[in-house]
Amino acid sequence: MVRSQHSRSPSKRLQGIMPLGSQSPARAYLAIVTKTISPNAYGQVKWQGCYWTAFCEEEQTLTPDTLVWVFDTSGNKLAVQPDLPE
Repeated sequence: MVRSQHSRSPSKRLQGIMPLGSQSPARAYLAIVTKTISPNAYGQVKWQGCYWTAFCEEEQTLTPDTLVWVFDTSGNKLAVQPDLPE
């Protein structure tokens, strides 16, 4: 699994796919877990109306219906974390 370097702000790649005219950038990066994301395993999130394969760099399990913050991409996968940026 390819891992991006942990960051507290969205990557430049991710900023390029943010919806145009977004009133709240932090809100635009919110996703909801739809299939469990386990340590060292992919899961799935729903983000901007589409389902994406996702992974979490932190060693924890994210269960369905958990709100997560999308902070990077790795190919066609999203890197997510359970806490929102400050």
